[in-house]
Amino acid sequence: MENDIIFNRAKLYQLETARVVEPLDDLRLIEDAAMTIKEVDKKIAFYKDYKKKKNEDISKAINSLEDKVAFYKSIILVTLESKNEKNVSFPGSCKITKRKSPDKWVIKDEEAFRDSLKGTPEEKKVVQEMMQYIIDKKEANKVLKAWEKSGKLNDISDSIDKEEGKVGISISFLEDKVVKSEVEEAIPVKNKKENYDSLEF
Repeated sequence: MENDIIFNRAKLYQLETARVVEPLDDLRLIEDAAMTIKEVDKKIAFYKDYKKKKNEDISKAINSLEDKVAFYKSIILVTLESKNEKNVSFPGSCKITKRKSPDKWVIKDEEAFRDSLKGTPEEKKVVQEMMQYIIDKKEANKVLKAWEKSGKLNDISDSIDKEEGKVGISISFLEDKVVKSEVEEAIPVKNKKENYDSLEF
């Protein structure tokens, strides 16, 4: 049985290596293909979790380094301020300049701010109207299917295309079940008479 499994997997591996999609000789080989999918899905899930974990680790490392940069910048700034210097140069190394970033306004209530701009010359510069339409594909499919039956689809044939649905498969993996045996009763065994003539050492 184990040799059969190895042979079956080998056949599937040959097809995979050659990237050839062809019918299998035996319908039972489908089980091996399905179980291979299950194994690969587990690996994909593992790699996705691993990638997420690595991304989290990398984000933490970046945040730590950014904190370090901010800390050293703070030390440089307080040093310049304590020495009443705006800039300092280190030939062949770097030049450091103290500068103030421009002030920024924080708009806490955008609606109230828009109201205060209404009718002013600045309104068009500051307020931009944006419209966005989102088509619900699921509902659109229902409408287009109905229009196809009624012949109304011809009116909009330039704006749509129909893709034929692809034939696929669905695999349901059965849960591994552990079959528990009934409670075993101790079966009494007759005591053998000891034979001292045949002792083993």
